[in-house]
Amino acid sequence: MNSKIEAALKKVKETQWVGGANIQPTLEHALRSMNFSSPNGGLYEPTAKKVAGVKGYFLVNKDGSLHYEVRAIKQESGSFVIEYLSNDGFDVFEAAYNAV
Repeated sequence: MNSKIEAALKKVKETQWVGGANIQPTLEHALRSMNFSSPNGGLYEPTAKKVAGVKGYFLVNKDGSLHYEVRAIKQESGSFVIEYLSNDGFDVFEAAYNAV
């Protein structure tokens, strides 16, 4: 499943991610913030994964799948900005995922 998700994420353009208001001081804080929009329970210790060819870190769900709707981008300051997949980006992702 993750290989299909990763292939579909590579089709999403950088301009199809939105956000920037949610800035976290560390990757751990960013992952915990991202976990709020996931199906994981509150006691889940989140982990991150980088996808080759895609900017940022993605949350690995409790079941091992990637939480592809949101990512954390490391800034020059060392903090992390949270970005969300836009509606247009989701349409591209969904079409690419179903084509794989």
